[in-house]
Amino acid sequence: MTTGPTTPPTQPTAGGAASPDSSAFHLPADAVRRPWVPWAVFLSALAVYGYHLAPTVRDGDAAERVMTLLSLGLCHPPGVPFYTLIGFVWIRLLGFLEPAVAANALSAVSAAGAVALTFLICRRIAASDLASAVAALSMAFHPLLWSQALYSEVYPLNLLFLCATLWYFQKWARQGTPRDLWAASLLYALSLMAHQAAVLWAPALLVYVLARKRTVFRQPRALAGAIVLALIGMAPLAYIAIRGCATSMIFAQDRPDSLKAFFDFLRGAQFDEENAFDLLLFVERPVFFVAVAFYGYLGIGLASVVAGVQRLGYRRRLETIAAGIGCVMYIAYFAKGKSFDFKTLVIPVLVPMTLAAAIGWEDWLSHRASAPGRRWRRRALGAAICLPLLQILIFPSLQSFVMSRVDSDKGGPVFKTMAHILAHVPVTFRGDDGPREFAAQVERALAGESGPYTLMLKWYGYTVLFYYQYAGRQLPHARLYEMIGKRRINPGEKGVSDVVVSDRMLLRRDVGRRPVYLIVKEPITQYSGYPLEKIANLPRVDEDKCYLYRVYPKPPRPGAPARD
Repeated sequence: MTTGPTTPPTQPTAGGAASPDSSAFHLPADAVRRPWVPWAVFLSALAVYGYHLAPTVRDGDAAERVMTLLSLGLCHPPGVPFYTLIGFVWIRLLGFLEPAVAANALSAVSAAGAVALTFLICRRIAASDLASAVAALSMAFHPLLWSQALYSEVYPLNLLFLCATLWYFQKWARQGTPRDLWAASLLYALSLMAHQAAVLWAPALLVYVLARKRTVFRQPRALAGAIVLALIGMAPLAYIAIRGCATSMIFAQDRPDSLKAFFDFLRGAQFDEENAFDLLLFVERPVFFVAVAFYGYLGIGLASVVAGVQRLGYRRRLETIAAGIGCVMYIAYFAKGKSFDFKTLVIPVLVPMTLAAAIGWEDWLSHRASAPGRRWRRRALGAAICLPLLQILIFPSLQSFVMSRVDSDKGGPVFKTMAHILAHVPVTFRGDDGPREFAAQVERALAGESGPYTLMLKWYGYTVLFYYQYAGRQLPHARLYEMIGKRRINPGEKGVSDVVVSDRMLLRRDVGRRPVYLIVKEPITQYSGYPLEKIANLPRVDEDKCYLYRVYPKPPRPGAPARD
């Protein structure tokens, strides 16, 4: 028996009448929506993340964030207050775990939740369960997202709330209930509090609203509720103002203790010099992003993105333009400067790419299934099943192989270049106890110091030792300083101006009064004119080796008066 063409599903309007669903893509009426598939996607991503999760704290910003979560402190600008509050509660709920591992698990759960929400968004635009699952899992195992889900980072939580925002915006555009708009406004404000870079999606969301529900601007109740809830979602900004003046767990030169300092803190004014426009980087970084996208999707996944963009652009030009605006805003903004976070701050761009990939997979799996012999469908089905599996198998193995070749000095320039790229998007930390071993080696090397001593080192290891001193009760007599050349110290007293303090001044103050040690990446014989004695070689905490030196005071000049 033959059936007529399927009609698009309908949604009730405000007046009770039925109107065609605004979605341009729709499945047959007998399409099955299996409720367990989103959970399967979530658990699959979480299982892979958990297997490769960092077993301890990571160096640099990651260790700083864990200390911030432990002490309810304040991270470097822009502060990420919502992440801090969520993480503070999360670490205490998982009190049976090491704090760093609990913070790492928060990233893994957030990233897996963002993947599951992306699956639901793909399925809502009328892609099948299979096409949506393949697209979502290929996003989960893309190195850009995968690498950030393995240790304490703000981007997975930011992505989770952005995906929740898009899900509610999509639901509101289909059903038109004010509650969905209010939920979307609240979630978007919270995503801003997880990381302020989410503001770059504001133009895209505005275009989406104008394209789908411009009548909302004639509904004062719905609009007022959205504005109020957005302001409530920004309440964590008060945390920056309160804790910024009270806590010691903050860079002294970034303390937001005045109105101007508060706004400078939010916009990251200290990084203005790093983010100066660079024409070469403006050209190189979009190319780098395309190259990493191609690498992460293994070619065939990127082909599905291109096919989906072509089909989506033909059917839904306005929404394609909105997604394109969001992608261009992210890439253009972070291509303009020297921010080291470029590769991670463009992670939200993976979401519209995944939506396009779902449409592409659906097109291949169903639209062309009527071709003679159906060989196309069989090939597309095999590729769909193999893509996430290939990502899981290839990326960790490639990272281990390249790093082992470089560590054994058997790799040539090609391997060193690959190692440099893979170091920015590591997909496995399984068995990597480098930071813990680094702290243990430093403690063993300085075990003979029973009294107070000064230890100066760069940011890469400073935060690691600070974490183990704070959470692990190691190096109890160490007075840790970060070697940054110069720092601004604001005593916080009324009428006292900022003071510029250099590493040389700190050395001059402490040398001769207490033992002073340096940890540096390269072998040296003196620092700021002071002779050094090499104490130990240390294991690497990032990509380089470290050396521990003791600083000795300069010999007195002949005839100079003795110091007290």
